[in-house]
Formats: sequence, C-alpha cells, structure tokens
Amino acid sequence: MDRRKLFRRLAALAALGVTGVLLSQDKTELLPQVKGANGDTVTVGNVFIGTSITQITNTSAGGTAIGGIASGSSGTEIGVYGESDSTSGNGVEGYAKAGTGTTSGVYGQSASTTGTGVYGYASAGAGSGTGVQGIAAATTGTTTGVYGQSNSPDGTGISGFVSATTGVTTGVVGTSQSNTNGAVGAAGYSKATSGTTLGVYGESDSTSGIGVQGIVPATTGFTSGVYGQSASTSGIGLFGYAAAGPVIRLVYTESRPRLAEQE
Repeated sequence: MDRRKLFRRLAALAALGVTGVLLSQDKTELLPQVKGANGDTVTVGNVFIGTSITQITNTSAGGTAIGGIASGSSGTEIGVYGESDSTSGNGVEGYAKAGTGTTSGVYGQSASTTGTGVYGYASAGAGSGTGVQGIAAATTGTTTGVYGQSNSPDGTGISGFVSATTGVTTGVVGTSQSNTNGAVGAAGYSKATSGTTLGVYGESDSTSGIGVQGIVPATTGFTSGVYGQSASTSGIGLFGYAAAGPVIRLVYTESRPRLAEQE
C-alpha cells in the first residue's frame, strides 16, 4: 500500500475515534457559543442548558420572532411548550408592551369546529387552583378581567360548568368589593331592542331547585334579595311564573304600591 494512503487512513480512523469520544460526552459541555444571523441554522433534536436568557428579536413590521409548528395530523401535538419549576413561575408568558392599540399578551386561535382558542387547566387534585384567570390592573376606566364573545346566533359569551355532582358548587360567580352605589357582582345585559330577550336567566333541573335566588345577609338597611325594575309604562318590575300554579306579580310603584297580584 502507498505510504501516503496509509497515513490518510490512519488519520481518518483517529478522527473517527475522537468523534466517538465527543459523542459519548454531554453535548451541552462541548457545544461552543455562537452568534446567529439571518440564514443561520440551528441543530434540531438537541437539548441545550444555559443560565442566561436566550432572545430572538424580529424588527420587521408584522413579523414573528419565534414560531413553533407541530405538523402531525393526529395525537396531542404541541406547537410551543413552556415549563417552569418555580413555585411562582409561569410556563408561558406573553407581554404586549404597546401603551395603545388592541393588543394581546397571549393570543390563541383554533380553526376546529369544536376547538378552543385558549385553554387553561389546573391539574392539582386539591386546593383552590384556577384554570384561567384574568386580571385588569387599571384602577380607572371600564376594564374587564375576563371577556367572552360569541358571534353565533346560538352562542354563549361566557359559560361556566361544574362537573361535581355534590357540594355547594357555582358555575359562574361574580364578586364586587366596591361600596359605590350601583356596584354589581354579576350583571347581565340584553341590548336587543325587540324580541323576548333576557338580561339574566337561571334554570334548575332539581325537583327542589331554584332558577334564580338572591340573598342579602345584612341585618340592617333597606336591602333587597331580588330587585326588578322596568322603565316601561306597561312593564313589570318583577314577574314570577309557575307552570303548575298561579302567576304572581310583585309590584311596587311610586303612585300605588302593591305587594302582589295573582292571576
């Protein structure tokens, strides 16, 4: 064999041996620090560990800094996954810095006919966890902690469901700590100017259930468990109907107060 070819083969074998040693070691200790630029590639399928933030900035208008795509057509696919081990950490956090405009810290969209745009799940088996929480931190203005909207003629803006079959559960609860007159824990508005619309609707399937109940625990003051008001000249402040019994109308007017009417 030619001596030059022999040396080249020995050098190739030595290089393979060094490569095998490198591959058997921890990749995170061997990968050099590099600077990226447009067009550079990254290694796929590897795990990298660091102690400082890794940041990618896209300065173009309407651009996306980081995009994750799970192209599998079946299975529990995840486009972007975030995890935090801290007791006060966030797995995924989004922040919209603009002081004006219709911005979103985190935006979710689903094209499925049965999909969910944003889904929150509190997996703890006990405690007081929250699946999805919204906070409007502004101390002035008409702010909304959680907002729901449906464009369907049969849709629901916000729906609450408790699957437990026992216990004093609540599908949707509203709380207000304001002491200003007119403050409301939960409010329902039906803004259509025609049709038999409902501002607030309650239903119970129990044989001893109550569709809507109001309780005021205060022992003093002019309080109302349930209050109804109608601005119409032929309206009813509070109307109750029992399909198996008489209709009871509770009426209070400035000119002629009446406690009840029965039909």
